[in-house]
Amino acid sequence: MTFPALLSAAAAALSVLISIFLFFGNNGNQELSSKLQKRQAELQTEQGQFQLQQQQLQAQQQVINTANQLGQQVGPAVIADLKTVAKENKNDKIKNLLIKYGVNPEDPAPAADKDKDKDKGTAPAASGTKQPAGNAKP
Repeated sequence: MTFPALLSAAAAALSVLISIFLFFGNNGNQELSSKLQKRQAELQTEQGQFQLQQQQLQAQQQVINTANQLGQQVGPAVIADLKTVAKENKNDKIKNLLIKYGVNPEDPAPAADKDKDKDKGTAPAASGTKQPAGNAKP
């Protein structure tokens, strides 16, 4: 055999070896790629579930915030009315209910008008008419 024939045979053998190596290497890459795609699908599913839970929590938080706001706006007036009813009607059940939740039924109910006057910057005058707080005469 001549040198060019040997060189040609060696090149062909090297090509076959490289092809075999690339074939098996590519199979390994395809397996890893398949596992990666499965894992990405799992992560997307988990993200969807997480977002759903987050939306549910936000809805619950909105309900809580609305209830707190309602409690702060209406609660004191309801308590004051319950105190008044319990005192005027001598209703022991309402008194016991108030005591159960830490409210003293004997405390005077805060007048809503006094709170409104403070917010407006006016104070009730001695004669029963309202005057601005800054312009009160001694």
